[in-house]
Amino acid sequence: MLFWKGLRKMRSKKGFTLVELLAVISVLAIVMVIVIPAVSNNSKTAKEGILKTKLDLIVDQSIIWGQDHINYFVNESAPLQECTTSDDLVSCKISFDALAKEGYVKYDDGEIISDPTKRRDNLNNEKIDIFYDKKKNDVSATYDSSHLFD
Repeated sequence: MLFWKGLRKMRSKKGFTLVELLAVISVLAIVMVIVIPAVSNNSKTAKEGILKTKLDLIVDQSIIWGQDHINYFVNESAPLQECTTSDDLVSCKISFDALAKEGYVKYDDGEIISDPTKRRDNLNNEKIDIFYDKKKNDVSATYDSSHLFD
């Protein structure tokens, strides 16, 4: 009878055994191993999305700049660089920095556009391709950002 009273006392103690605690810690560790990479990948994807959106806005602003400065295309004058001309099309490059100096894009802490992915230090010297169609008297622009997302 003394044995049963001692057994009843042991069972009535509150708390967890070492084995139970180790099991819970192991399960939590496994969950963390699965969740942390998934969350960090989502953060990277979101940052790339922010950068792409900012670049699209700069391309739109470069089209507006081109429409405001059509005479630059006719004369192929500054601040356009690396211009090539065919019968119907003038193709030039303009830097983000040149757009900012004329107020078409704004600087943000010394940078026109900061790279949230931190792959590049400064994107100010990146260039946009601007096209002027002589027949249509129309301006378009493109920016190849594939090198930013390798």
